[in-house]
Amino acid sequence: MVRFYQRKACIKALEAALESKMTVMAIQGILGLDEDISSGSEDGSSDEDEYDMDWEEIDDLLIWLHAICSEQYFGPRQTLEQPPAIHDYLMNKLEASRFKQEFRMTRLAFTKLCAWIRNDTVFQNNSHNPQRPIEEQLMVALKRLGCFGNGASVGMLARFFGVGEGTVELYTNHCIMAILRIKTQIIQWPSPEDRKEIKADYAEVGFDGCVGLIDGVLIPLAECPSKNGSDF
Repeated sequence: MVRFYQRKACIKALEAALESKMTVMAIQGILGLDEDISSGSEDGSSDEDEYDMDWEEIDDLLIWLHAICSEQYFGPRQTLEQPPAIHDYLMNKLEASRFKQEFRMTRLAFTKLCAWIRNDTVFQNNSHNPQRPIEEQLMVALKRLGCFGNGASVGMLARFFGVGEGTVELYTNHCIMAILRIKTQIIQWPSPEDRKEIKADYAEVGFDGCVGLIDGVLIPLAECPSKNGSDF
């Protein structure tokens, strides 16, 4: 859904008004109308007053535009009380099956993925303020990618992890960029020996001759599978 930003809309409207007013006055200058105003003719006083009002209006528009652009936020900010940090509990205390439910991978796979992307430049700042640990950023990203519908709401995830809504989007972008940069190291066509093994595994479940499947269709199941049933 497209968001409406009142500050951005005001800036756009002021810039359009300035452009329109300056265009009109420029046309008047090209046509020599401003010279007629300053020539001192009998009826030039009213035109001169109108000319001065035009410049006053431009000054007012510039003042308003500068005032709005000088402030990052259009209205007063509301300070929200942050909940206690949850990352340590999720990483070190949550039992393995529930960790997999939350982040759609085992804790071991999560740790390996962190090691793969830890040194990516996207997690390094050119300042004295380091970023939050990669584990925290990846938790936010995986939770967001693993949710469906309203569960993936940025606001809900921000409150769950105790971070800002913009931080949720920032962490997600960081992790996606880092993961994409290692794709050629991870995703490779299997060797002949691996293909034989993969084909044999798929043949056991009724897909003879397959070495891989890609399908984005959600299929409702009457009963959960006996293996990793909690994931379904």
